Amino acid sequence: MKNKRPIAFMLILAAFFAAVALRAEVSFGLNINSAGPESFYLNVSNYYRVPEAQVMVIHEQRMSDEEIPVVLYLASQAHVGPEIIIRQRLGGLSWMDIALAYHLNAGIFYVPFSRDPGPPYGRAYGYYRHHRRGDWGKIRLADEDVVNMVNLRFVSEHYGYRPDEVAQYRGHGGSFHKVGKKGQGGGDNVKGGRDDDKYEGKGHGKGGKSHGQGHGKK
Repeated sequence: MKNKRPIAFMLILAAFFAAVALRAEVSFGLNINSAGPESFYLNVSNYYRVPEAQVMVIHEQRMSDEEIPVVLYLASQAHVGPEIIIRQRLGGLSWMDIALAYHLNAGIFYVPFSRDPGPPYGRAYGYYRHHRRGDWGKIRLADEDVVNMVNLRFVSEHYGYRPDEVAQYRGHGGSFHKVGKKGQGGGDNVKGGRDDDKYEGKGHGKGGKSHGQGHGKK
Protein backbone atom coordinates (compact mmCIF):
# COMPACT_ATOMS: atom_id res chain seq x y z
CA MET A 1 0.00 0.00 0.00
CA LYS A 2 2.86 2.35 0.85
CA ASN A 3 4.39 1.81 -2.58
CA LYS A 4 1.17 2.84 -4.32
CA ARG A 5 0.98 6.29 -2.67
CA PRO A 6 4.09 7.76 -4.38
CA ILE A 7 2.86 6.38 -7.71
CA ALA A 8 -0.57 7.96 -7.25
CA PHE A 9 1.03 11.26 -6.23
CA MET A 10 3.27 11.22 -9.31
CA LEU A 11 0.27 10.54 -11.57
CA ILE A 12 -1.62 13.49 -10.09
CA LEU A 13 1.44 15.72 -10.46
CA ALA A 14 1.90 14.62 -14.08
CA ALA A 15 -1.74 15.38 -14.86
CA PHE A 16 -1.38 18.83 -13.31
CA PHE A 17 1.66 19.74 -15.39
CA ALA A 18 0.02 18.34 -18.52
CA ALA A 19 -2.96 20.62 -17.94
CA VAL A 20 -0.67 23.61 -17.45
CA ALA A 21 1.25 22.78 -20.62
CA LEU A 22 -1.99 22.42 -22.59
CA ARG A 23 -3.25 25.77 -21.36
CA ALA A 24 0.01 27.43 -22.35
CA GLU A 25 -0.13 25.80 -25.77
CA VAL A 26 -3.69 26.95 -26.45
CA SER A 27 -2.98 30.54 -25.39
CA PHE A 28 0.05 30.73 -27.75
CA GLY A 29 1.71 33.25 -25.50
CA LEU A 30 -1.25 35.64 -25.38
CA ASN A 31 -2.20 36.73 -21.89
CA ILE A 32 -5.69 35.45 -21.16
CA ASN A 33 -8.10 37.84 -19.49
CA SER A 34 -10.91 36.29 -17.42
CA ALA A 35 -12.56 39.59 -16.50
CA GLY A 36 -15.48 39.00 -18.90
CA PRO A 37 -17.17 41.14 -21.56
CA GLU A 38 -17.13 44.28 -19.37
CA SER A 39 -13.35 44.41 -19.74
CA PHE A 40 -13.74 43.96 -23.50
CA TYR A 41 -16.18 46.90 -23.69
CA LEU A 42 -13.82 49.10 -21.70
CA ASN A 43 -10.89 48.27 -23.97
CA VAL A 44 -12.98 48.92 -27.08
CA SER A 45 -13.95 52.27 -25.56
CA ASN A 46 -10.32 53.17 -24.89
CA TYR A 47 -9.06 52.11 -28.31
CA TYR A 48 -11.72 53.91 -30.34
CA ARG A 49 -11.77 56.86 -27.94
CA VAL A 50 -15.51 56.82 -27.35
CA PRO A 51 -17.39 56.75 -24.02
CA GLU A 52 -17.97 53.29 -22.63
CA ALA A 53 -21.67 54.15 -22.43
CA GLN A 54 -21.69 54.51 -26.23
CA VAL A 55 -20.19 51.05 -26.58
CA MET A 56 -22.98 49.67 -24.42
CA VAL A 57 -25.60 51.49 -26.51
CA ILE A 58 -24.20 49.88 -29.65
CA HIS A 59 -24.38 46.48 -27.97
CA GLU A 60 -28.02 47.10 -27.08
CA GLN A 61 -28.81 47.82 -30.75
CA ARG A 62 -28.63 44.11 -31.60
CA MET A 63 -24.94 44.29 -32.43
CA SER A 64 -22.88 41.32 -31.24
CA ASP A 65 -19.74 42.03 -29.23
CA GLU A 66 -17.54 41.23 -32.25
CA GLU A 67 -19.54 43.66 -34.39
CA ILE A 68 -19.03 46.63 -32.03
CA PRO A 69 -15.47 47.30 -33.27
CA VAL A 70 -16.74 47.07 -36.87
CA VAL A 71 -19.38 49.73 -36.21
CA LEU A 72 -16.85 52.06 -34.61
CA TYR A 73 -14.16 51.42 -37.21
CA LEU A 74 -16.48 52.07 -40.16
CA ALA A 75 -17.86 55.17 -38.45
CA SER A 76 -14.34 56.53 -38.01
CA GLN A 77 -13.35 55.74 -41.60
CA ALA A 78 -16.56 57.17 -43.07
CA HIS A 79 -16.60 60.18 -40.70
CA VAL A 80 -20.18 59.53 -39.62
CA GLY A 81 -21.80 58.69 -36.32
CA PRO A 82 -22.00 55.04 -35.19
CA GLU A 83 -25.80 55.30 -35.16
CA ILE A 84 -25.78 55.78 -38.94
CA ILE A 85 -23.68 52.64 -39.47
CA ILE A 86 -26.00 50.70 -37.16
CA ARG A 87 -29.07 51.92 -39.07
CA GLN A 88 -27.57 50.78 -42.35
CA ARG A 89 -26.58 47.43 -40.91
CA LEU A 90 -30.01 46.78 -39.40
CA GLY A 91 -31.48 47.88 -42.73
CA GLY A 92 -29.95 44.82 -44.34
CA LEU A 93 -26.65 46.06 -45.78
CA SER A 94 -23.54 43.94 -45.50
CA TRP A 95 -20.45 45.43 -43.89
CA MET A 96 -18.84 45.60 -47.33
CA ASP A 97 -21.88 47.38 -48.80
CA ILE A 98 -21.70 49.97 -46.02
CA ALA A 99 -18.02 50.60 -46.73
CA LEU A 100 -18.67 50.97 -50.45
CA ALA A 101 -21.47 53.45 -49.75
CA TYR A 102 -18.77 55.80 -48.42
CA HIS A 103 -16.35 55.10 -51.29
CA LEU A 104 -14.26 52.87 -49.05
CA ASN A 105 -12.98 49.55 -50.32
CA ALA A 106 -11.57 46.33 -48.87
CA GLY A 107 -8.19 48.00 -48.41
CA ILE A 108 -9.35 49.59 -45.16
CA PHE A 109 -9.66 46.12 -43.61
CA TYR A 110 -6.19 44.93 -44.63
CA VAL A 111 -3.79 43.81 -41.91
CA PRO A 112 -0.36 42.44 -42.91
CA PHE A 113 0.85 38.96 -42.00
CA SER A 114 4.36 37.56 -42.33
CA ARG A 115 2.93 34.24 -43.60
CA ASP A 116 -0.38 32.65 -44.55
CA PRO A 117 -2.43 33.00 -41.33
CA GLY A 118 -4.84 30.15 -42.05
CA PRO A 119 -8.43 30.15 -40.76
CA PRO A 120 -10.27 32.28 -39.90
CA TYR A 121 -8.16 34.76 -41.89
CA GLY A 122 -7.00 32.63 -44.82
CA ARG A 123 -9.84 33.51 -47.19
CA ALA A 124 -9.45 37.29 -46.80
CA TYR A 125 -5.66 36.97 -46.92
CA GLY A 126 -6.00 35.06 -50.20
CA TYR A 127 -8.04 37.87 -51.74
CA TYR A 128 -5.40 40.45 -50.88
CA ARG A 129 -2.54 38.22 -51.96
CA HIS A 130 -4.06 37.41 -55.36
CA HIS A 131 -5.01 40.99 -56.23
CA ARG A 132 -2.61 43.79 -56.92
CA ARG A 133 -2.95 46.60 -54.40
CA GLY A 134 -4.40 48.82 -57.08
CA ASP A 135 -7.16 46.24 -57.65
CA TRP A 136 -8.26 45.89 -54.03
CA GLY A 137 -11.35 47.88 -54.94
CA LYS A 138 -12.58 44.73 -56.68
CA ILE A 139 -12.43 42.65 -53.50
CA ARG A 140 -15.71 41.90 -51.75
CA LEU A 141 -15.20 40.53 -48.25
CA ALA A 142 -17.90 38.50 -46.52
CA ASP A 143 -19.31 39.81 -43.24
CA GLU A 144 -17.38 37.19 -41.30
CA ASP A 145 -14.11 38.27 -42.90
CA VAL A 146 -14.75 41.94 -42.13
CA VAL A 147 -15.50 41.14 -38.48
CA ASN A 148 -12.37 39.01 -38.16
CA MET A 149 -10.07 41.54 -39.82
CA VAL A 150 -11.36 44.55 -37.84
CA ASN A 151 -11.12 42.69 -34.53
CA LEU A 152 -7.65 41.48 -35.48
CA ARG A 153 -6.55 45.09 -35.99
CA PHE A 154 -8.09 46.13 -32.67
CA VAL A 155 -6.56 43.29 -30.66
CA SER A 156 -3.16 43.56 -32.34
CA GLU A 157 -2.81 47.32 -31.92
CA HIS A 158 -4.48 47.77 -28.55
CA TYR A 159 -2.97 44.79 -26.75
CA GLY A 160 0.44 44.91 -28.43
CA TYR A 161 0.56 41.61 -30.32
CA ARG A 162 1.75 40.83 -33.82
CA PRO A 163 -1.10 39.91 -36.17
CA ASP A 164 0.49 36.47 -36.61
CA GLU A 165 0.23 35.82 -32.86
CA VAL A 166 -3.45 36.70 -32.79
CA ALA A 167 -4.15 34.64 -35.92
CA GLN A 168 -2.49 31.58 -34.40
CA TYR A 169 -4.49 31.97 -31.19
CA ARG A 170 -7.77 32.51 -33.05
CA GLY A 171 -7.07 29.62 -35.38
CA HIS A 172 -7.27 27.29 -32.38
CA GLY A 173 -10.58 28.63 -31.13
CA GLY A 174 -9.40 31.52 -28.95
CA SER A 175 -11.84 34.35 -28.29
CA PHE A 176 -11.18 38.06 -28.81
CA HIS A 177 -12.75 38.71 -25.40
CA LYS A 178 -10.12 36.77 -23.53
CA VAL A 179 -6.99 38.45 -24.81
CA GLY A 180 -5.19 40.64 -22.28
CA LYS A 181 -2.52 43.29 -22.73
CA LYS A 182 0.94 42.07 -23.61
CA GLY A 183 3.22 41.84 -20.59
CA GLN A 184 0.36 41.59 -18.08
CA GLY A 185 -0.36 38.33 -16.33
CA GLY A 186 2.69 36.43 -17.56
CA GLY A 187 3.09 34.21 -20.59
CA ASP A 188 5.83 33.99 -23.19
CA ASN A 189 5.17 35.68 -26.51
CA VAL A 190 5.03 33.65 -29.68
CA LYS A 191 8.01 34.03 -31.99
CA GLY A 192 7.30 35.06 -35.56
CA GLY A 193 5.67 37.89 -37.41
CA ARG A 194 7.19 41.28 -38.20
CA ASP A 195 7.20 44.47 -36.21
CA ASP A 196 8.03 46.74 -39.12
CA ASP A 197 4.97 46.03 -41.26
CA LYS A 198 2.68 49.01 -41.68
CA TYR A 199 -1.02 48.92 -42.43
CA GLU A 200 -0.80 50.39 -45.89
CA GLY A 201 -4.18 49.35 -47.23
CA LYS A 202 -5.59 52.01 -49.51
CA GLY A 203 -9.17 52.03 -48.41
CA HIS A 204 -10.70 54.97 -50.23
CA GLY A 205 -12.08 54.62 -53.69
CA LYS A 206 -9.81 57.40 -54.93
CA GLY A 207 -6.66 55.98 -53.40
CA GLY A 208 -6.65 57.59 -49.95
CA LYS A 209 -4.80 55.64 -47.30
CA SER A 210 -6.46 53.84 -44.45
CA HIS A 211 -4.31 54.53 -41.42
CA GLY A 212 -3.47 51.74 -39.02
CA GLN A 213 -5.13 53.34 -36.01
CA GLY A 214 -8.86 52.85 -36.39
CA HIS A 215 -9.82 55.30 -33.68
CA GLY A 216 -13.15 57.00 -33.76
CA LYS A 217 -13.96 60.62 -33.55
CA LYS A 218 -13.04 62.44 -30.38
